[in-house]
Amino acid sequence: MNFKEVPERLRTGKKIQLAKPSLYRLFELHELISTWGHQHKFLFDIWKDTSIENVAAHTARAVKRFDKDEDYVFHILEIRSEKLVGCVGIHEPVKDIGYHEIGYWIGTNYMGRGYATEAVILARNIAIKMLTPTRLEIGTARTNHASNAVARKAGFQLEATLKNFCLDADGNLDDGNFYTYPVEI
Repeated sequence: MNFKEVPERLRTGKKIQLAKPSLYRLFELHELISTWGHQHKFLFDIWKDTSIENVAAHTARAVKRFDKDEDYVFHILEIRSEKLVGCVGIHEPVKDIGYHEIGYWIGTNYMGRGYATEAVILARNIAIKMLTPTRLEIGTARTNHASNAVARKAGFQLEATLKNFCLDADGNLDDGNFYTYPVEI
């Protein structure tokens, strides 16, 4: 997917817009990640190392994978301030069958403003228009109430709960909720 081919109406909402990942935003991204509160405990397995070097390496990989059409992580920018507030991604864990999943997070200081829901709706619409998925999914920990609410608000329907699926940052066993969006094949 060439980012320039994504119509602006698909990547711009009322409060936020999606941008291609860039090392230009490295210090903003590092600040968001390094100041995560306990509400981000569900992401600690991904970001165990929040050093600037690790965030730079992760961002460089995201840019490279985006450019090679392997994975699509978008920076979420607040329209009013143009500040980076989080990330949303469209991933293809199983290649060549059209199965895509959406993942997302919002910086602690920007939570509760509807940014995640708006970003997921934009990512969902981009996936449907540009990638023609056969399956579109969001996976969350059962106890991650905020992410479960985002999935439902974005029109995803709970398909399954897998028992004892994951561990949270505290090492507690948790179930996994899997939401799907009805796509026409």
